[in-house]
Amino acid sequence: MRERTGWSVILHGGCKPIGRDQMEPNRAGLSAALSAAVGWLESGGSALDAVESAVMRMEDDPTFNAGQGSVRRADGSVEMDAAIMDGTDLSIGAVCVVRDVRNPVRIARELLDARETLIAGENAAQLAPTRSPAVGPTALAGGDTVGCVALDTAGRIAVAVSTGGLTHARPGRIGDTPLPGCGFYADSFVGGVAATGVGESISRTLLAARTIVALEASQPPQAAVEAALLHLARVGGDAGLIAMDRTGQIGWSHTGDQFAVGWARGPSPILHVEIAGVEDTHG
Repeated sequence: MRERTGWSVILHGGCKPIGRDQMEPNRAGLSAALSAAVGWLESGGSALDAVESAVMRMEDDPTFNAGQGSVRRADGSVEMDAAIMDGTDLSIGAVCVVRDVRNPVRIARELLDARETLIAGENAAQLAPTRSPAVGPTALAGGDTVGCVALDTAGRIAVAVSTGGLTHARPGRIGDTPLPGCGFYADSFVGGVAATGVGESISRTLLAARTIVALEASQPPQAAVEAALLHLARVGGDAGLIAMDRTGQIGWSHTGDQFAVGWARGPSPILHVEIAGVEDTHG
């Protein structure tokens, strides 16, 4: 990739109802995750390290439906999905229906150098460096995801996503999160995208793929995410998207409830965190 001097990062904590008592925990959690990503990018680190670090912070925070904050399935179990993608060589690591793992995104990262791109259940959990119960005491009902897209100073784009699943879903249910072209995608020559919301609706409409195709056609990221979300009208359900093009320009939009997002762009040290209502759309 060509040398660059700037970097860019955008992340989200889910498209979900956020009550007044959860506003500050969401802002604080997003700020911590954003700071973790910016720390890597400001020091010349890789986009992969940045997105993994940000998502791990959110997995460790029970405010978010991922890792420690994962929700329970219909049988009371916790099953998590996660994925990470390197936009430089298009390598993918993804895991699904994983139990008793603190940070599923770490396992996904382990798979980037493997032949396999998606491993399920216990076979994936065995790859974790440490294992521990992943349900936080304040886990809330929901079906959202956390995600991060970053561009580093070398022009590399990466994306990482993680989810604690859908409340009361059937055991074994897999949403969009570990599926490339549905819940995520990254291509350093085009851009990156991460989705959140109703996994079945996102998968049926290939929201990540639609966003990437729009970016490849030189649409600005904001226009790309807004156009992709229009396709939800055919299947119902709500979703949110964050996207970035290869120059580091960002866009984000959502169709339901609040959307917790944060972004930063170097060399500026300013970090932006916002919780948008359903009536708001920004880019």
